[in-house]
Amino acid sequence: MKTIHISDITLREIGMVRSAALSFKERVEIARALDRLQVDTVELPAIKDTKADMLSNKTIASVVGLAQLSAAAGLTEESVEQTWESIKGARCPALHIMAPVSPVQMEYMCHKKGPAVLEMVRALVAKARYYTERVEFSAMDATRAEPAFLYEVLTAAVEAGAGRVTLCDSAGIMTAFECAGFVRDALEKVPALSGVYLGVELCDEMKMAAACAAAAVEAGASVVKT
Repeated sequence: MKTIHISDITLREIGMVRSAALSFKERVEIARALDRLQVDTVELPAIKDTKADMLSNKTIASVVGLAQLSAAAGLTEESVEQTWESIKGARCPALHIMAPVSPVQMEYMCHKKGPAVLEMVRALVAKARYYTERVEFSAMDATRAEPAFLYEVLTAAVEAGAGRVTLCDSAGIMTAFECAGFVRDALEKVPALSGVYLGVELCDEMKMAAACAAAAVEAGASVVKT
C-alpha cells in the first residue's frame, strides 16, 4: 500500500498575509494541535520580523515532537542561514526553498529571468543542504512555467540536494485529469524525481483541489499539501 505524506501549510500561509496575522500564543497552539493530529510535516513561513519570528520559530521547534518542522527560507543565502538558526532545535528540522518558475512570477517576485532563477535555485538548495539533508524545493506557479525550463529547474534542485520536490498549481487552473498528466509528464521528463519525494500544492480556486490531489497521488505524487 502506498504511503501518502500530509504537509500542513496553515501556519505558512497565514504568516504570509499581514491582515490575518496570528498572535504568538495562537501560532504555538496551532503547531501543538497539528502535532497531536500527527500530520507528517508542519510548515512555517519565511522570517519577516526578525526577533519576533525567530522567537516564534524557536518556541514552535521546542513543542513539535512528532512532525517534521519545515521552515520556508527567503531568496537569499543569508535568509537560509537565519531560518536554520531558528529551527535547528526541532526534533526533525527541515528547510524549504520556494522559488517562482513562471515568467510572470519570476519577474514580479524576484526581478530575474530564467537563467538567473536557475542559478539562484541551485545556490539556495545547496546552501540549505549544507545545514540539513531534509531540504524541499517548491516550484511556485509551476503549471504556468515553460515546460522545458520547469524540468531544468527541478533537475537542478535535486542535483543540488533537495530530497523533496513540490509542484505548485498556484493559480488553480487544472482539472483532475490535467493534474494527473502534469505529474506524469514531470516524472517522465525529470528522471531525478524518481529518487525523491514528489509533492503537490494545489489552489482551490475552482473547488477541485481535493480531486486534483487524488489524481496526482494516483499519477505518482506521494506528498500532499493541506
